[in-house]
Amino acid sequence: MGDKIENLIPDVVKDIVTKIAGEDCGCGKRKEYLNKRFSYFTPFTDQDKKLWEDVLAPALRSGQLKGSHQEMVIGLYQRTFAKRHKKTNCGSCVESRMLQLEKGYEASCDE
Repeated sequence: MGDKIENLIPDVVKDIVTKIAGEDCGCGKRKEYLNKRFSYFTPFTDQDKKLWEDVLAPALRSGQLKGSHQEMVIGLYQRTFAKRHKKTNCGSCVESRMLQLEKGYEASCDE
């Protein structure tokens, strides 16, 4: 939720608040609180953790993500963040989802 709100606020408003309140206006803490309190996050199941550890994380680290991996990424992303995505040829889009899943994995291990 914090990320959603941050994305709705134009950069001009952010610049004005920074000039008035200084570098630490508390926005980061509010964003973090809202993300934790109202997240669209479902922790990884044990099966999803294993999928991440054995298949997807090694593919991310090696840069060897294949089409078959993308199907797994789409399914895991949907289960974790309740968002649907289609297959894409956009490497940065897939990498972005993978990095979000990495954070989801880490958060799931922290619980």
